[in-house]
Amino acid sequence: MKPLRMILSALCGALLFAGAALAEDSTAERYLAEMAIIAEALEGITDDASASEASAKMGAALARLEPISEEMQAWSEEEKMNFVRSYPEEYMGVHMRISRALSAMISHPERMEMFIEHMKNMPSLD
Repeated sequence: MKPLRMILSALCGALLFAGAALAEDSTAERYLAEMAIIAEALEGITDDASASEASAKMGAALARLEPISEEMQAWSEEEKMNFVRSYPEEYMGVHMRISRALSAMISHPERMEMFIEHMKNMPSLD
C-alpha cells in the first residue's frame, strides 16, 4: 500500500506543478497579447484622429493588463526570469515596438500628451 500512496502523491504533485506552469504561461501569454495590442495601436498613429483612437485602445489594454500585472508581481524572481527566458523575442520585441512608436511621436508633442498618463500605468516586472 505504501508504494501506491507514494506514486499517487508524486502524481498529484506533478499535476499541481504542471498546473502552476500552465497558469504562468497563460499569464505570460495574456500579458504579451495585450502589450502587442498596445504596440499595434501606437504603430498605427498617422494623425490626431488615429492618435486618439490609439489612446483609447491603449487605455483599454492597460485596464485588462492590471489584473495580469498583479499576477506577475506575485511571481518570484525566478519565475520572472523564466518568463523573460521563455519568451525573449516576444518580450523584447513588443517593448522595442512600443519604444519605437513612442519615439516617433517626439515630433508631435501634442500627441505625446495623450499617452503620458498611460505610460505611467505600463506594467513592469520589477
